[in-house]
Formats: sequence, C-alpha cells, structure tokens
Amino acid sequence: MQVFNKKQIPWLLLFLVQLGFLVFGLETKHIYTADSAEYLHQAENIFHEGSTYCGDPTIEPREPPLYSRRPPGYGTFILLSSFFLTIPYLTLFFQCLLSVFNLYIGYRILRLIRPEIKPTGLYLAAVLFAPSQFIYAVHYMNEIPFQTCLLLGLYYLLRFEQHDGKISELYKHHLCIIGCYLIKPVAMFLWIFSILHVILTKKDTKATVELSLLSTLHLLIIGGTMWYNYYRVGIAEYSSIGHKLFINYNLPALLNNLYGPEKAAYIVDSLQTEMSTESYPIQAAIADQFIRDEISNHPLNYFTVHVKGMLFFITDIGRWDVELMRKGRDYAEQLPSLTKKYKAGGASAVLDYFREWNPLYLLYFALSIISLAFVLVLFIQQLLFNRTNRSFIYLVAGIALYFAFLTGPSGSARFRVPVYPLIVAIAAGAIADYRRKIANSEQEPQSTLPATELPNG
Repeated sequence: MQVFNKKQIPWLLLFLVQLGFLVFGLETKHIYTADSAEYLHQAENIFHEGSTYCGDPTIEPREPPLYSRRPPGYGTFILLSSFFLTIPYLTLFFQCLLSVFNLYIGYRILRLIRPEIKPTGLYLAAVLFAPSQFIYAVHYMNEIPFQTCLLLGLYYLLRFEQHDGKISELYKHHLCIIGCYLIKPVAMFLWIFSILHVILTKKDTKATVELSLLSTLHLLIIGGTMWYNYYRVGIAEYSSIGHKLFINYNLPALLNNLYGPEKAAYIVDSLQTEMSTESYPIQAAIADQFIRDEISNHPLNYFTVHVKGMLFFITDIGRWDVELMRKGRDYAEQLPSLTKKYKAGGASAVLDYFREWNPLYLLYFALSIISLAFVLVLFIQQLLFNRTNRSFIYLVAGIALYFAFLTGPSGSARFRVPVYPLIVAIAAGAIADYRRKIANSEQEPQSTLPATELPNG
C-alpha cells in the first residue's frame, strides 16, 4: 500500500529537516532567545491570573511596561499548544508543524497567482536554504505563528479577489490580520493596507458595508487594547515594545553614528538612569522627547542608519540566527559583526572564524547565501518588469517595505521570516518565465538558406 504519493514526498522531507532542527535544539537546549522569558512568563500569567504581564510574577514590585510589552496572542498560543503548560516542548513541535504548513501555504499562493506553472522544485529548493525559518520554529519566539496568520491572510485575500470569491474569504482574511497584530504589534496597521488594497483593486466591489464593519472591528480591538493598557500602566499605547526598540536599538544606532560606541553607551546609560526614578508615563515622555530631539537635530544621520537597517532587513544572511542555533543565546549576543572581525584582523580573521564551523554547517550556510541572493535578484526583476499579477507583487513588496521600515536599525533576517515565503513564491515565477521563453525559442522553426545558396559538398 502506498503511504505517500510523489507530491507529498518533498513536504515530508521538509518536515524531516525541520524535525532535525528540533532534535538539535532540544539536545543542546538552544531553544531560547532574550525575549523567550517574556513570552513564557506571559503564558503563565494568562493561565494563573488572566494577566498579560510579561515578567516574573514572583518578583515585586512589578514593572508597569511589562503589562503592555507583548500582545496576548503568542502567550495564548504557548498556553494552548503546551496543554496549559503541562508539556512545554509541545509548543516547539507544533511550531515545527506550522513551519512546514506555512511553506506549503506559500506554495499554494504561488499556484493561485501563477496557475499555469508548477515550479515545485524551485520553490522548495529556495525555502530549504532559508535557515532562519527552521531555526525560529524551534525557539520560543513568535515568528512562525505570526507567519501563519500573515500567509493565511494573504491566501484568503487572493481567494476573495478571484472572480468567484466569496465575502466569507474576506472575513477570514481580516480574522488572520487580527491574529497578526495580536501576536506582533508591528502588524497593527496591516488592516489599513488591506482595506485600501481591496478598494483600489476591486473598484466595483460590493463589500463596502463589510469593509466598514471590519474597519470598525479593528478599531474596537486596537482601541480596547489601548484603553486597557491606559488603565493598567497610565499610557494609551498598544504596546510598550516601541519604546524598548528605540532605546535599545534605534537610539544607540544613531548615537554610534554620531559619537562612537563609548559615548553612545554613556548617553544611553545616563538617559536610563534619569528615567529610573520616575513613573512609567514620565519615563515614556522623557524617552519620547529625547528621541524626537535627537532625530530632529540629526535628521540625515538618522535617515542613514534607518535605511541601513531596512537594507539589512532584506539582505541579512542570517549568521546571527545560525550561531544562535549552533552555540546558543549567550554566545550569539556577544557575536561581533564580520566587519568588525575584518577590521580587527583582516581577511585571515574572518577565515579563521569560519574554519571553526562544522563543514556541513558551512556548506549549508554558503548555499543559503547563494539562494538568498538568487531569490532577491529574481524578486526585484519581477517587481520591475513582470506585467502579470502586478497588484499582488506590489502588495508583497509593500508589506516587506512596511516591516522593514518599522523595524528600522534593528532589521535582521529574523524579521524577514514572515514574508520570505512570499518573496520566494514571486521569485519562483520568474524562473518559470525564463523556462517558458527558452522552450518557446527552441520550438521556433530554424531558418534555412535557399537550396541554390547551400555550400558545395
């Protein structure tokens, strides 16, 4: 009896690869990042006290910003997937299932936008050499569940945009968007892009009432969350992660650019010392004012570091992620950039660093760099020159740009994970176009000279 047909075998192989990452992570205990503790504490606090608090509940006094730091989506996912914290590692297993499911949804999106082609092997080869996808599936991080909501949301949007699309698909799409911003605050404005996209691409839409109701629903959820946070911490904010991001990443990047690392560290430490004695609303006001002043006084410098971060979002090769998997969080957090290694010891220092790697790790990492470069070139080619599915390609590019912009100087391969299957899907379409052009050229009849002009012999 045949258990798997040929179409299922590639997906089974991907799942086995993902399980390999899981086994390695569990054996080495490399399944945590600096943010994992907050997610795990939140799951515990949701279960025991119905609170979204992300800190250790046994430590008093509690830190107010930790009530609004993380939306409850991923904490709830941990709670449910671990059977109410009885089997914690089950969360990672379910994330592995979701990881492969997400890659399959990315392929289904490719088939929706390009039904005439079947570039299964091309798509699978590209996602296979995307290490961050498999790495964060085996860490207590929200990238994979967030990716699920984002990809399913776009899948249902495409279904709705088909000629026989049903309004129910639009509702499913927006339900997924709600899931997105309940998991990651960065997705809070995605619903606006969705509404505008539907209005602009379906000018004859009969969903005006539905779009109004859905917009109201989003405003109620986001507004209700902000009201709840105001009640708990004194600020009407959706999440306090924005302040943490600016203080820990954006501001140091700007100050490093202006004054160098030593003075930058001193300024940030002084700011945090000044805020430490104040209430959280006052802390946030001081930080916001300081950040506004620095950006307004040095707009060009900030623009430079922000754009660099956006470019890094797109082009980061994921070395930090690989080292996180290979040697764990403590080692990865002290990891210097390759640029610093080169400045310190030249090319030999960089080569010595990579000589420490297992040859299999090194080969996989090298192939992942080649795959990323190949995918990005093809994606840009489709973005600039492809004349079909323009609205969807622009939508994907807009979502990637949206995430890159809001991530800013902290951009990395990790933040690219949710949108990467979409980028691969569009790039795979470019390969299919090249194949079709080659096949058509080979089928064209060869021109021949008249018989009288044929050479003798």
